[in-house]
Amino acid sequence: APDPVDDVRATVADALTRGRAVSFTYRPVDGEASTRTVDPIRILASDAQWYLRGWCHLREAVRTFHLDRVSELVVTDIAAGEHDDQEVSLFSGPGGDVTARIAFDDTVAPLLGQYLDHADITPADDGGQSVATLQVGDPRTLKRLAARRGGAVEVLEPREAREAAGDWASAALTRYGKS
Repeated sequence: APDPVDDVRATVADALTRGRAVSFTYRPVDGEASTRTVDPIRILASDAQWYLRGWCHLREAVRTFHLDRVSELVVTDIAAGEHDDQEVSLFSGPGGDVTARIAFDDTVAPLLGQYLDHADITPADDGGQSVATLQVGDPRTLKRLAARRGGAVEVLEPREAREAAGDWASAALTRYGKS
């Protein structure tokens, strides 16, 4: 059966092939709908969800958009610019120059995607947490990884990344009146 985002995905793929920006209405889960113009960089799938990575003209930065939250999509006459995608360089290889370590519950391993693709993993013994050693371009980005997994991922090293994750969690708790 066709997936509800098949048409959106096909239109974005067409824009990528033609080197054109797309315009659409985007409705985030927790916010108001907004009109976006985006230079597509790539389409990706993760956890059975389709995403568009692209340069958002409104935010003036690379952003990720859930394709199932996109409506009124059109390919524009605007030539898409060339943009680097830092997410690609977060992982092992030429872009990663900082060694990081994370501990994670094995139940979330399939959700860690590219983070574990090139990592050295020490499996959990006796039901504890596995530890992955990986290369990242910017260790502070690991705070998002930890935040999205509700305590199932802990940033161990480097100190800068561990502190960034802790600062992010503290700021979030403060917003809810907790400390």
